[in-house]
Amino acid sequence: MTNNETSLFNDKNIGKEIWADFLTLYKNFSSYNGSETEKTIFFLKKKLGIKIIKYKYGKKIKSWRIPTYRKVIKGILKRNKKNILNYKDNKFFIWQNSVSIKKKLKFNELKSHIYYKKENKKSVPLNNVAYTNTWGLSMPYNQFLKLNKKSLYEIEIVSKKYNSDLQIGELLIKGKSKQEILIDSVISCPSLGNNVSAIAVILSVVKFLLKKNNYFSYRILFTPETIGPLSMLERIKKNKNILGGSCFTNLGYGKYFNYKESRSGNTIFDKSIKYLKKKDKLLKIKLRKFETSTGFSGNEKAYNSLGYKCNMGNFSRSILNSYTEYDTHLDNKDFVSLKNMIQSLNVINRVLEIVDSERRYIYNFDGEPSYSNYGLQDKIQNNNARSIIDYLVTYSDGSKTLLDFALSSKFKLVELKKYAKILKNKNILKEIKVE
Repeated sequence: MTNNETSLFNDKNIGKEIWADFLTLYKNFSSYNGSETEKTIFFLKKKLGIKIIKYKYGKKIKSWRIPTYRKVIKGILKRNKKNILNYKDNKFFIWQNSVSIKKKLKFNELKSHIYYKKENKKSVPLNNVAYTNTWGLSMPYNQFLKLNKKSLYEIEIVSKKYNSDLQIGELLIKGKSKQEILIDSVISCPSLGNNVSAIAVILSVVKFLLKKNNYFSYRILFTPETIGPLSMLERIKKNKNILGGSCFTNLGYGKYFNYKESRSGNTIFDKSIKYLKKKDKLLKIKLRKFETSTGFSGNEKAYNSLGYKCNMGNFSRSILNSYTEYDTHLDNKDFVSLKNMIQSLNVINRVLEIVDSERRYIYNFDGEPSYSNYGLQDKIQNNNARSIIDYLVTYSDGSKTLLDFALSSKFKLVELKKYAKILKNKNILKEIKVE
């Protein structure tokens, strides 16, 4: 990273802008579709000029279908005419997309419609039932334990049904190459601080990409969870230029960074993360192989799914469900920190700087080339330069890229790129398409 870039990332104005964007996005109690999600989409359009792609309500996407959106207007649980909880006090009390109901019921019937988390007894957990025709409420486990098992309860939920389209934000930033790196950020985040922080950070990442002279093209996607990527994959599945990329989640809380590799484990993004980890020993990045066995995966699960295999990793500060506040009302705007978001922005931009340096070369000679006949004497000024040139000449058979060399040798990526360009200009190496 250059000195100019370092000062840019430490600019107080950038911090203020990220935090302002975060607070605006945090207000939207978003779901997979509906008015709150539209507010997020329109905000991103205003900020970045994204293209809004719509999928009609009810449209079938493979085995999925664009769900109905039910906006909860009222939600009250009473006992002896006294409120136990009220939606107006906390939107997490009523399950997102609950159907309307007004009913008196006994505890044994009520308890099957109550969601709580034993791991964090004070939290009100999120639950979204968009794909089912049901209702329910959430409460702290401590409160659940105090419910009178012999009492009669009155539940009233009023929700309004909307046949809302699914909306995805897309921005293609064209580079010198038509080959694309995908960047995905989940927008179906209902006022969850750590989730929403990722949208705010990626928004700033995109602003930087728009100012740069990029080698690769970058396709930025702001998608609702799971059904968003699946909808987009149907649209871009014939795009042969996509080289994979990464989903970004939870960038405002966590002591260190986590990266789950793509299914192949060998994309440009995968290798760029590994190289940054190798290069910067002080930066803590925990690497994980692609897996879905935990039951908690982000959009990378959909992208890497069989039949598509769009190789996407997942970059985060904290793994999904790795902290007790996860998906609860305690994961709020006070739970995350601006310092973490700025550091996340810094690291992601460093990764993308590495990504954009990736190249592939193949030899354009027979045997060992005579450097003097190619006019390379002035370029071989020391043993390090000679070693790098010898290395590139020996191993550039087209099967490996500069990142492969940087990961398997002692040489830095910036040095390999510098001398590969020199050898290309001397017609010793020929640049070929990265795959």
